[in-house]
Amino acid sequence: LGSTGVQAFINRGGFSGVKDTNDVYFLDRNITIKPANTVNADSAKVRFYFTDAEVDTLVRAAGCSTCSKPKDAYELGITKYDDADKSKENGNLGDNQSGIFSFINQNNVKKVPYDKGYYAEFKVKDFSEFWLNNKAINGNVPLPVMLTYFNAVKQNQDVLLQWSTTNEVNVDRFEIEVARSSYEYQHQQFSLLRVVAARNNMQNVYKTTDMETNKAGARYYRLKIIGRNNQVTYSAVKVVLFGNKNEWSIYPNPVTNLLQVITQAEAGKKVEIQLVNTIGHVLLNMSVVGTGFPEKVQMDVKQLRIPAGLYVVKISSGTEIRQFKVVKQ
Repeated sequence: LGSTGVQAFINRGGFSGVKDTNDVYFLDRNITIKPANTVNADSAKVRFYFTDAEVDTLVRAAGCSTCSKPKDAYELGITKYDDADKSKENGNLGDNQSGIFSFINQNNVKKVPYDKGYYAEFKVKDFSEFWLNNKAINGNVPLPVMLTYFNAVKQNQDVLLQWSTTNEVNVDRFEIEVARSSYEYQHQQFSLLRVVAARNNMQNVYKTTDMETNKAGARYYRLKIIGRNNQVTYSAVKVVLFGNKNEWSIYPNPVTNLLQVITQAEAGKKVEIQLVNTIGHVLLNMSVVGTGFPEKVQMDVKQLRIPAGLYVVKISSGTEIRQFKVVKQ
């Protein structure tokens, strides 16, 4: 890349001051990457780091009743803005008038919990201004069909996959793809499960069943829509949980200040988190409502002013209970 300048721009406008344009809210942090060599034969991998607080501000953004926003970090994609006038590749959406917007769909952006937030990882061949949001600047990621519904429902050890469309035109087929663990999902390692031919009628309802055996933990499903011109788009990802092998964890351990607790539970299911000392006294109670996707909860052990030593983090959801030993330094 040669000599490369990288800069982060942070907006601190609060819930009512989140940046927006064209009915889309944007995370309160964007970056620019400006290398000496602007044209590259191969793509480069970018990691865009952002905080839990910034995600919370975006999810709770207010002031624009028509603006699109994500429900969590995993719905974020990347908006890229290129301008011949490089001075306009900055932290200001207001001067993005003469350049070109492009959007990297959420399914092509890996999101990984990290420290006090996440990083979003994606590939590009050229560099400019990058924003985190959940929809293309022109309103929607273009589809060869209007997808009105897509869902995955657990039925004993099977999963019923259903979707409906309107105005199908020149659609070749639908492919159901699955990632069989949280690791595969975070690393965008989806594999083909089923192919369904398109009907190209005005209104259509489709369904198929995942009957693979030995399902365990989290399974992530998405619908790949392929047009007759080979244009490809994706649905939102749906997750189904099996058994008690959900990937719960804590870090760092030992801990000095903030302890990160990663949980995962079915949508709407409550997860209770407790910090307990060695004689069984509960020092802190917290809870989170599951979405099906991994959730990160922070425990501020420094604020508790507890002495250094051994403690237990107890996580429970329904009949599932796990305990993790943690050392407070």
